[in-house]
Amino acid sequence: GEVDQSKLGELNFKNIFQQRRRKKSYWVMPKLKPQFTPGTVCIILRGIHAGKRAVFVKQLEQSGYLLLTGPYKLNRVPLTLIAQQFVIPTSTKIDISKVKLPEGLNNNLFKVKRSEAPKSEDNFFQNKETEKSDPNIEKRVELQKQLDEQILEITKGIEHMDGYLSTPFSIGSSDAPHLMKF
Repeated sequence: GEVDQSKLGELNFKNIFQQRRRKKSYWVMPKLKPQFTPGTVCIILRGIHAGKRAVFVKQLEQSGYLLLTGPYKLNRVPLTLIAQQFVIPTSTKIDISKVKLPEGLNNNLFKVKRSEAPKSEDNFFQNKETEKSDPNIEKRVELQKQLDEQILEITKGIEHMDGYLSTPFSIGSSDAPHLMKF
C-alpha cells in the first residue's frame, strides 16, 4: 500500500477549512444593569467627560448604549451615548418620571457622516476641511435644550443637587475605591 500524495493533500486542505469554519455570530443587545434606572446620577469613566457626573436618561434599543445628559448648563456634558462598562451608577437618583422625552432620541441622531473623498497625499495637505460632518447637530442641540430644561427644574427643587452634578469626581491617594459606596 502506497498512498497517492495528491489525494492526501486535498483531504488535509479540506479538513483545515472545515475546522476553521465558525458559526455566524449575531449581535444581542446588552442587558441593562439593575442599578441603571432613569434618573440615576452616573460617573463617566472614559472620554472627554471622564470624571464628570451625568444623569441617565434611557438605554437606546438599537445599540444598547446609555443616553446621558449633564445637564449641559451645570457641567458641560451634552447628550451623550456611552457603553455601560464606562459608567459607574451612583445611589443618587433624580425622579425624572414626569420628564417628557423628546421624539427622535435614537441612534440616528448621533450618526456622523464621513467624507467619501479619496485619501491621497495631495488631498491631505490641500483640504483643511474636517473629514467628519454632523448633519444632526442642530437637531441634537434643540433636543438637548428641551430635555435639560425639564431636568433642571427638578434639580432646583433638590437641595445641593446642582452643586453635586457640577462637581467632578476624583479619588485621592488616600482613598480606597474598593471600599467606597457609590
